[in-house]
Amino acid sequence: MTKKGKQKEKYVAHIKSKDFFDYYAKKYFKDFTNEKGEEIKRAKIDRDTPYYVEYDLYCKVISAFNLEIRKLILNESFDFVLPRRMGILGIRKKKITPWINEEGDLVNPLPPDWKATMELWEVDPKAKAEKKLVRHFNKHTNGYIVQWYYSTRKANYKWKSAYSFIPCRTAKVELCTILKTPNNKIDYYEL
Repeated sequence: MTKKGKQKEKYVAHIKSKDFFDYYAKKYFKDFTNEKGEEIKRAKIDRDTPYYVEYDLYCKVISAFNLEIRKLILNESFDFVLPRRMGILGIRKKKITPWINEEGDLVNPLPPDWKATMELWEVDPKAKAEKKLVRHFNKHTNGYIVQWYYSTRKANYKWKSAYSFIPCRTAKVELCTILKTPNNKIDYYEL
């Protein structure tokens, strides 16, 4: 029996905010000794230094920064250049059209509209047997497919093809909401 409900995460982050905070702590915090003179291995910062930040405040700052970057990318078609030549993050649009391959078969890369496909299959069992799909034509974007884009073309690190950017569900929904808004003035760069 399969469980219904929230799906287990497909993508697991191997490096999380706690790891970044630990790196920050090792760089700017110092070890200290207790009353008995024993060295304590936990990294604590001297509260008098300007680098003193607790973990919860660190998370709030990082979260606020990321939200502002996301707003700029979504609402102003901003390309965020990651520090240390780690790549460029933005949104791109591309027009996809069907074509006929060498064997004479129609190749249609447009994404399926599953709701309309299921409605068609309920009405027409022949279409279900032939597995015919109804496609999205993206009339609200003039036929363009708009998606998050991570470019490693100018990045300066090894094994670039091993890395990818997968936006969170909230970012995907915000992009969809912007695109479906009537009289939308935002125009993204074409790929």
